[in-house]
Amino acid sequence: NYSSKTPILGKGTVFLKHYITDASGKEVERVTRLRKVLYVPTGTAKLLSAGQLLKSGCTLQADRRKMVFRDNGKTVLEGGLKKVSRTL
Repeated sequence: NYSSKTPILGKGTVFLKHYITDASGKEVERVTRLRKVLYVPTGTAKLLSAGQLLKSGCTLQADRRKMVFRDNGKTVLEGGLKKVSRTL
């Protein structure tokens, strides 16, 4: 139902602690700061906006299996697919 409304109870900055694989194959811990994050406790999904990351200055490199966000050349977030399915 697109007409339903969900209350936003807060807005702020969130720090995400995560791990990436560097060029040598070593797993490295990173902390990424996300600004203007909305707190919606009744939300059924956790959403991360690629557009907001790009607006904040990150760059995105992606292919069919992996996407990597970088800030000033440093990888800050990466994700991949284990299995790719394609429907046209």
